[in-house]
Amino acid sequence: MFDHSSISTLNSTPSSMWNVSSRLKYASRKSVADNVKFFVRKRSAKMLRSEIWSILVTLSLQDGPFFAVRLVAIIVYRVRSFLTYFFAFKNFLILLFQTYRIVSICVEKDEQEKEFEEKLDTIRRMSIAASQIGIPLQRKI
Repeated sequence: MFDHSSISTLNSTPSSMWNVSSRLKYASRKSVADNVKFFVRKRSAKMLRSEIWSILVTLSLQDGPFFAVRLVAIIVYRVRSFLTYFFAFKNFLILLFQTYRIVSICVEKDEQEKEFEEKLDTIRRMSIAASQIGIPLQRKI
C-alpha cells in the first residue's frame, strides 16, 4: 500500500539537512577565523612595507637633519637669508607631507579589508535579528 522507500527517504531528509547546516556553520566559523587571521597579517605586513621604511630613512637621514641645521642657523646664529628661510620652509613641508603619507599608508583600507568588515557587519546584524526573533545563539559576536 505505502511505498516504504519514500517514507524512509522522508525520514532521513531532516537528518541530512541537519548535517548540511552544521557543516555550513562550521565552515562559516572557520572562514571568519581565517578572515581574521588574514586581516591581522595584512595589517602587520602593511606596517612593514618597504615604502614606509624608505620614507623614514629619507626623513631621518636627509630632510630632518637639514631642517634642524637650518633652524639652528636661523634661531641661534641669526642668519637672515631668503634662501635659508626658503629651504627651511621647504624641509618643513617635506617633513609634514611625508609624515602624512606614512599615516595614510597605515590607515588606508584594501578591498579585502572592506569585504571583511562587511562580512562582520552582516554577521552582527544577523545575530541581532536572530536574538530579536528569539532564536538562541550559542555565542555572541
